[in-house]
Amino acid sequence: MNTASKRLKKLRIKAGLNQSQLARKVGVTRAAASRWEQGDIESILARNALSVANALKTDVQYLFTGRCNTNPLDVESLTRAIKIVEQSLDDLTPTGKANIINLVYQLMTEGRQVSRKAVRELQKTA
Repeated sequence: MNTASKRLKKLRIKAGLNQSQLARKVGVTRAAASRWEQGDIESILARNALSVANALKTDVQYLFTGRCNTNPLDVESLTRAIKIVEQSLDDLTPTGKANIINLVYQLMTEGRQVSRKAVRELQKTA
């Protein structure tokens, strides 16, 4: 079990949820939630990561890295970032996509335009 998986389990217990309840809130099977806690947290799809974080009353950055985000989450920008990355890149691992989504989100919240070309450039440098 890796650190992020341990953090997920701790947050789930703190939220008063069992694995089945978390899975229902996110829209996945209990087996998927169990796999995440057993060390396969990288298999969380980007679109589910936000749901997991919301269900556990945390943010995505803390869930995966343990670092707190000092800025409030701009859900609209994050949703757009996820859509841009999913439309532009389909050959990355979930962890790779999460990293690119984080970079795209940071660019968007700084007021920069992000194109598919920019996403592919980020993929090359990530």
